[in-house]
Amino acid sequence: MVHVQHDAHVIGWMSNASGEYKSDLFDRALFEKGIKIYQSAPRTPMQNGCTEQLGCTLMDKAESMWHQACIPDSWWEFVFTHATHIYNCTLVACL
Repeated sequence: MVHVQHDAHVIGWMSNASGEYKSDLFDRALFEKGIKIYQSAPRTPMQNGCTEQLGCTLMDKAESMWHQACIPDSWWEFVFTHATHIYNCTLVACL
């Protein structure tokens, strides 16, 4: 998708080493594409400041919309998708 939409190549993958993206299959797929794997130190969210902040912001927006609209639990994915869309349409600066 990055190559087709932006005519660019992914050269590195950064994760926080917490396990969500750790598997032999995923690592092999990155290796085959020539993508380097970078990981921050475990249990140090300070090294991922903007990403951690984004995660909290999206959860707060989604939860606020969810409670305000009295939407059932089964619609959580729908609410989170819309919170992400609203965030993407908002001008923000990460400091």
